[in-house]
Amino acid sequence: MFNQLIDKEYIITNGLGGFSSSSLTGANTRKYHSILNASLNPPVNRTVLLSRLLTTININDKDHVLESTMHEGQTIDNTKYYQSFSDLPLPTFTYNVEGCEIKKEIAMVYGQNTSAVVYTIKTKEPLKLSVELHLNARDHHDLSSEGDFNYTLEGSDTHLLFKNDLADLYIDGFGHYETINQWAEKEYYKIEERRGQEDIDQNYIPGKFVISIPENTTKRIAVIASTQSIEKDFESIITDELNRREGLYNGQDTTMKRLIIGCDHFIVDRQSTKSKTVIAGYPWFTDWGRDTMIALPGLTLSTERYEDAKDIIRTFIKYEKEGLIPNMFPDDNVEPMYNTIDGTLWLFIAVYEYVQKTGDIDFFKEIYPTLNRIVGKHIEGTTYQIHVDTDGLLSGGDPTTQLTWMDVKIDGVVVTPRHGKAVEINALWFNALNIMDKLTRQAQIDQSIDYKKYSLSCKESFNKRFWNEANNSLFDLIQDDQPVDRIRPNQIFAVSLPFSILNQDKEKAVIEMVEKELLTPFGLRSLSRDHADYKPVYDGDVYKRDYAYHQGTVWGWLIGPYLEAHYKTYKDKAYVLDKLQGLFDHLNDTGMGTISEVFSGDHPHHARGCFGQAWSVSETLRIYKMIQD
Repeated sequence: MFNQLIDKEYIITNGLGGFSSSSLTGANTRKYHSILNASLNPPVNRTVLLSRLLTTININDKDHVLESTMHEGQTIDNTKYYQSFSDLPLPTFTYNVEGCEIKKEIAMVYGQNTSAVVYTIKTKEPLKLSVELHLNARDHHDLSSEGDFNYTLEGSDTHLLFKNDLADLYIDGFGHYETINQWAEKEYYKIEERRGQEDIDQNYIPGKFVISIPENTTKRIAVIASTQSIEKDFESIITDELNRREGLYNGQDTTMKRLIIGCDHFIVDRQSTKSKTVIAGYPWFTDWGRDTMIALPGLTLSTERYEDAKDIIRTFIKYEKEGLIPNMFPDDNVEPMYNTIDGTLWLFIAVYEYVQKTGDIDFFKEIYPTLNRIVGKHIEGTTYQIHVDTDGLLSGGDPTTQLTWMDVKIDGVVVTPRHGKAVEINALWFNALNIMDKLTRQAQIDQSIDYKKYSLSCKESFNKRFWNEANNSLFDLIQDDQPVDRIRPNQIFAVSLPFSILNQDKEKAVIEMVEKELLTPFGLRSLSRDHADYKPVYDGDVYKRDYAYHQGTVWGWLIGPYLEAHYKTYKDKAYVLDKLQGLFDHLNDTGMGTISEVFSGDHPHHARGCFGQAWSVSETLRIYKMIQD
């Protein structure tokens, strides 16, 4: 049982970037795992405060600990008490100890750094329940050792306040509180070791809550932890979150509900911009412009969160600079980062999908001046050598830059150099021009740029220069005026995007090539297995992982454009549903109710990277909704 559960993880989030997460064994396997990982400056400054709760049931003077633990050189397997787990309607564990049933629900208060762990105990005979508090006080990327932090305790009985330099931690409990005041055994984080990271941490145990429960009794009790004074009781916390979730999925099938809640995890507040933003992935990413624009249709339009969509788009429009939107918002009063060529072009797709979904042409009129300026800047030339060349194709970057989504750079080396004219960049550019042409006509706006002229020039050169007659598909890149012949998934965007740049015969050929060389049950490989640079496994330390990241590793989000291209061409719903099944199954693996960032290129395609990735979940939901509409 332990080996089946140790790599499965739950997550619940609070709309601020904070979260609660651990393995289904109860053992923390990542430094990011905790009952309360609080975002002190939403959505960043994430801080581990309540690392874990250790629950002990004492029956007939015998202790039974519900959660497993992993220490340096020792694993304590307590999964014999585990019965089941469900992520809907809330993350809920069920245990059985000598005929007594214990349910443990976990909820967070939306918009607060507050976690509640609620126990429902059904006894057959008298028992005593105790819950140890394991505290920490560190940035969630770091680790602690004995003496690294200090808490002072205020309050008494079951209403406690632990004060620390990083944050105050309020804890409400049950029964009575007993002081322990010792450092826990060192914890070992299995997944961090696999990632080549430091893997030993240490928590502080101030004390525990204890309660006695008579035989044949049903009792509900809870531990609540928060960075602010606790005002809600645990029943209100549970009820409010259940009602909020019900309002999000509103009667959908179970798979759809899980995907909608999966999407909800990623839409959060950003304090610095006073707006909504998108967490790229849990547990370690924050928000990125490219990821946000790609994920936005699935996260907000497929879930009918139209005001969130507008809020996010407005924010990126506000921070446009020299024709580019930010790729990242830093939080130290410095300029955002603008190192992306495709993030800005994906903005046009997001705007177009929003208008198509809502009919809100007035919103397009509102942001038109910025969108028009972006097009103009790309035509005349802007930062990072981004410009329209004489052949009408969009070019950008140099050997030192990484501007596309294949963006790894390590020790000054660009692992997948894609400067020049990239295939998906020009498919996106062609679409941006056609979107501007269509929506300005719909909005009855006089065009200061002849969008159609530029789009026709792009289309003509695209078909001449990118079509690879030898293998009947598209080149990945035109670099130094020469085509780069690698079978990569980027060509699928020439088919999947709203405006077609290829004829139907070429579209079918691209789909056939991508299916043959790149399709897996979990998405598309980033490079054909036949290429000399192909890396079959994504694992190991940061160097091994970064050199495999876009060299064969499977990306879950790419299932979206592939299946959209296939459905546009063949209208085969059964095929689409069949190819989604691997990701549906994955909802019960790794991150429960969410979808991983990447998978190894070769079978069995082990899930790796973030256990929950915004564009992986959003693209799966978007395509599932597409075949139902």
